[in-house]
Amino acid sequence: MKVLVVIVFYNNRAEVERFIHDTAVDSTESIDVAVVVNSDKNLQVDLMVRALIESNLDNVHVFDFGANVGYLNALLEVIDRVNILF
Repeated sequence: MKVLVVIVFYNNRAEVERFIHDTAVDSTESIDVAVVVNSDKNLQVDLMVRALIESNLDNVHVFDFGANVGYLNALLEVIDRVNILF
């Protein structure tokens, strides 16, 4: 069984990356991490995605809806999309 952890990126790249590396790196078999981008004023998401690709973390999924869609709406949409991936 896999666990899906959904976290919010709200202009907090360092915090999100720290969480991903503390959680996802050691748990690629049992934990998937979904990052929902609600705000990226400093344009850091692309840099974070490149770093994730270089780290070969295939259990991390980034969802950028282009606007702050709200926590509940984002959570429900991510659950739906991640279920499609599996």
